[in-house]
Parts: sequence; C-alpha cells; structure tokens
Amino acid sequence: MPVNKPTTLPRWATGLAVITEPTEPEKDTGFVPGTPASAAHTNWLLNRLYQWLQYLDDPATVTAGSIVAGGLTVNGGTITTPGISAGALTATSATVSGSLSATGAATVGGALGVTGRVTASGGITVPVGQTATLQGATTVGGTLGVTGAATFSSGLTVPTGQVAALQGPASVGANLTVGGTATVAGTLGVTGLATTGGLTATANAHVTVSGTGDYKHGDKTLQLPASAGVPVNIDGGLSGQPATSATGWRYGRSVAGQAQHWYGPVPGQEVVFPVTLKVGDRIKSIAARIQDTSGAGNTITMYLHKSVVSTSFFSGSVQVGATQTSLANGTVQTLTLSGLTATINSFEMYNVSLRANGTAFTNHRILGVQVTYDRP
Repeated sequence: MPVNKPTTLPRWATGLAVITEPTEPEKDTGFVPGTPASAAHTNWLLNRLYQWLQYLDDPATVTAGSIVAGGLTVNGGTITTPGISAGALTATSATVSGSLSATGAATVGGALGVTGRVTASGGITVPVGQTATLQGATTVGGTLGVTGAATFSSGLTVPTGQVAALQGPASVGANLTVGGTATVAGTLGVTGLATTGGLTATANAHVTVSGTGDYKHGDKTLQLPASAGVPVNIDGGLSGQPATSATGWRYGRSVAGQAQHWYGPVPGQEVVFPVTLKVGDRIKSIAARIQDTSGAGNTITMYLHKSVVSTSFFSGSVQVGATQTSLANGTVQTLTLSGLTATINSFEMYNVSLRANGTAFTNHRILGVQVTYDRP
C-alpha cells in the first residue's frame, strides 16, 4: 500500500543539549549490551539523523558534485546543479550553471536555463513537429541540426567571415541577415526577399522563376539604331520607298567619321522604328536624335503608333501620346515624348514613326530612337 510522506520532522537535540561525537572505535562497536548508552552520544546520533532528514525534505536538492542515475524525474520542482550526468532527464524546469551531460534522452517540459555554454558533440536535433526558439544570442561552434522548425524571434545573423550552411529546405518569414556567405544545399523559401547587395548565382547555376512569376525591374533603355528603321512612302499607302530612290530616305554609311543614319527626302516620307519589347513591358517615354532642315515648315515630326487587329486590319489602331515636332533650324535635336504608361499586351505592336515635312527636297537626318521602359 502507498506510504504517505510524514509532515513533521523528528527534531532532536537542537537546543542546549550535550552532544558528543563518539570515537571511531565506539562507532564501530555501537551500543554494548548491559552497558548504559551515553546521552551525549545518543544526542549526537539523533541530531545527525534529524539534519539529514531535514536536508532530504528540502524541495530543492543541491549538490557540489554530479548526480549519476539511470533515470531522474523531478515533478514540479527545479534541478539546480553544477553538473548532471544521466541516462534520461525529465524535469519541469532545469537550470544548469555548469555542464549537462545526458547519454540518453533529455526531456524538459518547461524551461532549460543554461548560464554557460551548450556543447553537443553529436549536434542538436529538434524532432519533427517541434520548435526550437532561441530568444537571445546563440553561438553554434559545430553543427546545429533541426529536423523540424527553427524560429528566430530576433532574426538570424551570421558574422562576417562565417558560413551558414542549410542542408535541407529553409523557410525565412522575417529577416535573414548574412554578413558572410550563406550556402543552402536544398530549398530556401522566403516570403519576401530584399537584398541591398544584389543577388548573384554562382557559375553554371540558374535563377528560375516558375508559374506566372516574373522579373520586375525599374527603368531601362532600348536603343534602336538607324539600321533598325524601315523607310515608308506615306503617299503610297503601305508601299515602302526604296532607299536608293532620289526622292526617298537614303541610308548614309560610315565614311570618314560620318555616322550611319537616314537622310533626305522629299516631304511626306517616314522612317518607322519597331519597338521590340516583350509583352508585359511598359513604355514610359520615347526619344529620337535628329537634324532637320533650316527653313519654315522643314520639320521632322515624331509619334508613337499602336497597331491592334481584332477583326480588321483597317480599324482599332491608334496614336499613343502627342506628336513631337522639331524646330526647323537645321540643328541636331532630340525629340522626346514622355509621361507614357503604355503596357504592351498580346498582339499590340508599337512603332515610332519619324516623318519628313517641308515644301521641297529636305536635308533631314535621323540617327536612331531610344525607348525608356520598365516591367511593373
């Protein structure tokens, strides 16, 4: 049957009693039959028993050495000791100021407070479905193995010159700050990634975006040289004016430092530059480097045209933005159309058109076109 713990300690000889420790021979012999027991010796024995019972009755067990046990279970109490060596440790709360050595499994249902360093020769493993929460600064000199989830409430910082090697999948929901090199052998899942130093894939590696993912970027510039333009005779509808025509646009090749460009023609002729961007890019501005002919009306006009064909080739196409016109003073100029927000959709074809104006044969020149765009 169960035995209840007594509630009263057998206090003895704690006042003015005479206490005399027996000699070693007396301790060996003990009480001798027929010989009266010494009161002083009896007081010493019972007082020592009372002190030991008082020590064992204390809920906190303190030892200056080590506790070696096949199993040590503390229910509702705290283990505070310089060192614990056990096959299994089960405690509600354990504080170890020295070393904690468990050859088997160590289970702490509450908090395990360690004022010194945690050294795990075989690594630290958190079972699947469990969480390792490190509230302060943690230094791992060897391997930190986590099979479940690792939560860093203050972020994860790897000092400069050190390496963080994640062997399996890693998910970072907050901040991951790496001063040195971080190597992820598996998958690094990040709900949001912002890099101040850029993102570089090592040699022969790839950056892959799957599904509907995309690479977004800010303003970039597409350059279209004169050779990308196509001369068109507007008066002739859709027919192109040959470059060798005496009245059409002619292509000037590089001779003695001369830039390759279109020059001429009679009024009413255009050079059309195709905007070769991808679907999803957004046109923000266009510009053309030109030189017109001095004289009233001898101008070059620039406009952006969008061709859309749904059911007919003769409807649905529009001009985008306003027409830009040169100064007719014979100088090198840049015509610019800004403030555009033209996102390119499927089967929407954009062209930049430059048209010669005037009353007679002109000396207009076209170097090329620039298109500023982004990918929002």
